[in-house]
Amino acid sequence: MYPNLLNHTSQMEAERNINQYRYLIDTKCSPYLQQFLCLLYAPVCTGIGKTIPPCCSLCVMSRKGCEPVIRKYGNQWPETFNCEKFAKETLCLGNANTDCGELKTINESLPTLTNENMTTTSLVILPVTSTKKIETSTFISKVEPEKCESLTIPMCRGLKYNQTIFPNLLNHTNQDDAALEIHQFWPLIEIKCSPHLKLLLCSVYAPICTPLATIIPPCRSL
Repeated sequence: MYPNLLNHTSQMEAERNINQYRYLIDTKCSPYLQQFLCLLYAPVCTGIGKTIPPCCSLCVMSRKGCEPVIRKYGNQWPETFNCEKFAKETLCLGNANTDCGELKTINESLPTLTNENMTTTSLVILPVTSTKKIETSTFISKVEPEKCESLTIPMCRGLKYNQTIFPNLLNHTNQDDAALEIHQFWPLIEIKCSPHLKLLLCSVYAPICTPLATIIPPCRSL
């Protein structure tokens, strides 16, 4: 999806710029680096009409492994990849098993190079005001998803996505059934007990449809 997060307007332009980091990928300094770079230079196209950035934690894991290599060549971690700018994203892609609070210690103590197995990509939806450690896990639905459809459940209108997929996480096979059950929570929405409740409920009853071919649940932090 273009323009990308670095304002490149085509894949050709993005390719010219991303090639400068090919040597880092070849060193295998981090199993997360390729995913991090590609989400920046060639972001996933979704049905929500916006470019979704990599998660802060994905940036942290890439930097932990690869900054020592960059320094060996006499360079600094690029300001373009400043992990702090991803810390406040409410919608992101990547592995989120790492606390973004580790940003504070990256420059103080650089770790040895590792080559862990990378987990499956997950879509992470975080509350804007969250200051707690982010605890999530990658989830792949056992139910085979069908295809995207326009989101019509009244309670879920006005969110940052308009395409959903069924069966949902509660095994409802259509939006009519999901709408009947989710309506029981309308009194809680009305009293505004939490600004994040609607997103939580809709993520369960009408999960966002993405090209990742998985039904993605809300994060534990949400």
